[in-house]
Amino acid sequence: MTEAEIFQVYNNANAAIQALYGQVISINFAMVVAIFYFLNRSGPVIKTLAFVVYLIGTFMFVGLMLEESNIKAMALRTLAAIPATAASPMTADLLGLSASWLFATTAVFLNGALWTMAAAVAFLLFAWKKPAA
Repeated sequence: MTEAEIFQVYNNANAAIQALYGQVISINFAMVVAIFYFLNRSGPVIKTLAFVVYLIGTFMFVGLMLEESNIKAMALRTLAAIPATAASPMTADLLGLSASWLFATTAVFLNGALWTMAAAVAFLLFAWKKPAA
């Protein structure tokens, strides 16, 4: 596999993660709307069923994001295995960037946001009460 092909795998994984993350955000917004308009008035059985279905969908997308994250990590390891004398400056720069605070901070925010969204949906579904109009 050439260096360019490995970069393509890396970029494709990033694009897939971005698209999947957008789906997770859409699921969360759909749950917020459903909670606001009708789930807030539902009984605990319907709320629990809706939450379980929500979690199944969310975990499906999170699992796919983890697959893509592993492919991305494999691409980085493959780039790191190229001898320094044969690697392009772009490879060296990407490897340096991947070890920086930026990549670590982005990972923390992406992971934290997933948990925050799930916790917010759980709070809205089971604890929040819609104010009287």
